[in-house]
Amino acid sequence: MPRYELAGKFWSIELTGKSYKTQFGNIGSQGQTRIKSLAAPKVAKAAYDLAILIKHKEGYVEVVSAKPAKPKASAALEAAIDADPYDTEAYAVYADALQDAGDPRGELIALQLRNKQAAAMRLLENHADSLLGPLAPHARIYDHVYEGPRRKQVRPEAFTWKYGFIHALWLTHNLYAEEIAKPAYKLEGKLADVLKAVLSHPSGRFLAEIRFTFNNDPSGTLQDPIDVLVKHAPPTIRKLHFGDYKFASGHHVDLLGHDTEISWYSIGHLGKLWKSVPGLTHLITQGDAGGRALEGGMVLGVIELPDLVHAEIRTGGLSKANARAIVKAKIPKIEHLEIWFGEENYGGDTTAKDVQPLLDRTDLPALRHLGLRNAVFVDELIERLAACKLLEQLTELDLSLGCMTDDGVRALVDHEAFTHLAKIDVSHNFLTPDAVRLLKKTFGKALVNRAQRATDDEARYPAIGE
Repeated sequence: MPRYELAGKFWSIELTGKSYKTQFGNIGSQGQTRIKSLAAPKVAKAAYDLAILIKHKEGYVEVVSAKPAKPKASAALEAAIDADPYDTEAYAVYADALQDAGDPRGELIALQLRNKQAAAMRLLENHADSLLGPLAPHARIYDHVYEGPRRKQVRPEAFTWKYGFIHALWLTHNLYAEEIAKPAYKLEGKLADVLKAVLSHPSGRFLAEIRFTFNNDPSGTLQDPIDVLVKHAPPTIRKLHFGDYKFASGHHVDLLGHDTEISWYSIGHLGKLWKSVPGLTHLITQGDAGGRALEGGMVLGVIELPDLVHAEIRTGGLSKANARAIVKAKIPKIEHLEIWFGEENYGGDTTAKDVQPLLDRTDLPALRHLGLRNAVFVDELIERLAACKLLEQLTELDLSLGCMTDDGVRALVDHEAFTHLAKIDVSHNFLTPDAVRLLKKTFGKALVNRAQRATDDEARYPAIGE
């Protein structure tokens, strides 16, 4: 809140939304407070600026208060949060230190730790200049979603505040949404600029989770924001979701429509990113991984993520190069690994033989859930799985969305190696009713079978393609 003084008197002003508050009186006293409400935020800002100009003309001089001293313990506390951005105890101590220094963020942390969200949002609004500042225009996504049975058009929040900071970020800019939006909204600059602004602001200091949808054109690439992360990712990044959108394909068509086809969506080159996010624990990529997208698809590169526990590579066509990157990835803590293979028409030239090096690995002791989904060659995978030691440590096996036949079912039933599984998913394959009954008899409650696809033998294809 700017403060001005003249001849033993003070005057200060604070802008909040459609109103501004002034305090004035003799220096040393609490003074009086007045609040003036205007018709709109732009009007309030104009009145706020005018009030300051008037005080300047009257001779008032702004008093620049010393920046609150950084708490002595802050370096150690920040290091603790860098190591674990979900550590509530570290945030609680940090809140105390910030409050002692007169920083309003300390109170914000305390309120959110006590789950006092309404009070926290009021405080955030009252101190928007310092806690949000230039990030205010980006507080909602540059896109829209439809909610409710009437498909009401809304712009969700882009920031998820937690522990006094922006904990999670949703980045999306759909160029075509600007044309139909009510009211209209437009991104000035690029999506990468928004990401850079968040990462450079104190409120983005401990950003932990990011999900990306569109970057301008839905068939464009995420390369610009990826490059920003390569250079500026904070050590707190734990979860990344590239391609958070609804796609259309066969039985998966959403009744409310879809955003884009999976094989038209390009992510970009990710190889240089992994060294910048060594603490990453969760990764989802959803898009073209065979180079068929207009912008060239996705390149995983050499993956070395020592803390990764959950990974999903969703695609309508997985190239051999990307398959090699996955099966050779250095991911010693992985617990949940899911791969969608797709078909040749969309760049999916991976074969069951290419998956064998993954099945032969003995250095993934934590792996319990393995998803080999959306595969043409699922029957052959079953035979290879039955002969590998990796199967012994699994508790869940997902073989859904593919081209499993009754031959694959007979292999599952004949090999006792699968009987220990707590869950086996065969949904959306091409199984006859007799085969499904056999699976139910063999696996009982462990079997997951949401539906099967009916077609002739010559028209079998993975569930997710274009």
